[in-house]
Amino acid sequence: MGTMRFRHAAGEPINGVFRPASNDLKYIRVRVYIKNTIFGEPINQEDLAQAMLHFCFSTIDGLAKLGIVQSEMEEEATLMSWKTVAFLLGLREEMQPRDIADGRLLLETSYKRHFDPNNEAAALIAEALGVIYEILPWGFGQVSAAMMRFLMGRKIANLMKVPNPKLILWFFRLTHWLWKDHKLFMRIAEWLSPKMIRWLDDNRKLTSQLNIKVK
Repeated sequence: MGTMRFRHAAGEPINGVFRPASNDLKYIRVRVYIKNTIFGEPINQEDLAQAMLHFCFSTIDGLAKLGIVQSEMEEEATLMSWKTVAFLLGLREEMQPRDIADGRLLLETSYKRHFDPNNEAAALIAEALGVIYEILPWGFGQVSAAMMRFLMGRKIANLMKVPNPKLILWFFRLTHWLWKDHKLFMRIAEWLSPKMIRWLDDNRKLTSQLNIKVK
């Protein structure tokens, strides 16, 4: 909130704490008022760093679990992309991880400090899956839930109340050894994704969900 010049009465500190001059206090009050009324509450730096790192490592580790392993350079590039996003959102330099190892340590530390399963998180996941169920062809919504549960792991998925399509999960586990060695998942995704996007576009699924009026 700007540089604050601390002064004290009669040249002495009061109980070990310097008293700010009255003009500085007015300046602070105005800045706080402007920030809270126009721009919202100040950003929690640790929350922002944790969110950025979750997006980063969910991509890196999720792809690896699906058999698409990035090189060290590609992992650092992924981290740099998300660091840039976090910088634009207001993350301070001292909260930015230096590299992948530093990022994993920061995420693990923050995760242990703040992890707390709650109804809001479960509701958010249910809402996201609800949108997916609406736009994908019949049956594919369950695939999304199964993939989410597969990537999260059983413990986290249970805490977040992710649906449990047991048959699809059984198929994932049965064929998982093919994903890395033969890049089966990547080949299926490359083949299926364009067809899925074309189907969504032809049926105006995306525009209807986003309430976009198509002229």
